[in-house]
Amino acid sequence: MEGQQPRVALFSGSDETTHWQRNVDASAVIKGEWQGLPLEILIPVDQLREQGLWQEAEINRRAWQLRLIQLRQRLAEQAEGTGEARLEAQQSLMVADQLELLVAGQTEGDGETQRFAQQAIGWRLRAAEALVVLWQRNQETAVAVELAQLFGELSQRHWPGDDKGPINAGQNSHFWWSLALQQAANSSEQGEQAGDLERAAEAASDVLEISAAYAEAMKG
Repeated sequence: MEGQQPRVALFSGSDETTHWQRNVDASAVIKGEWQGLPLEILIPVDQLREQGLWQEAEINRRAWQLRLIQLRQRLAEQAEGTGEARLEAQQSLMVADQLELLVAGQTEGDGETQRFAQQAIGWRLRAAEALVVLWQRNQETAVAVELAQLFGELSQRHWPGDDKGPINAGQNSHFWWSLALQQAANSSEQGEQAGDLERAAEAASDVLEISAAYAEAMKG
């Protein structure tokens, strides 16, 4: 930048292409490291466009979104294959997020939009299934809370072709909130009985936090 005017560096010499490659990597220009460029001549961008020397940095955004979705899907499949439930849940949610970004602002009745929206719901449900597997392994209170929150989010979403989906998701959210509260309460009692007052106190704190979060979620 020179003031507020964007500039690009070109090199003088009998063969500008060879001269450029010999003196500096093009990334120095992209990063704005003007001080590291030898023999540069600053030319306004508009002039470069007129001379046909400027190419706009354009990408097919939709194509790259679809590629990212595909890669995240493969990562989720890979995580399932290796039994990494936590990673599978994370990748599944990333797929769902990208699918929703893909259809953001699109006409709801459009066939492709509905298909992507349905797939987004499906990937969130897959994340929930992975978290259930994780819960069954360790029965951690935090996982129950995650499931409660995830189903709460699903209850607020439109389920194309499934009017009962949000209702069922809401019921699941209630179930997991209740289970998280019971799990924390049991942990507090067990800690006290074992003489581990620190564990008992931490779990009691969890009960209060979960109860407050549950109440807040129910306002929605």
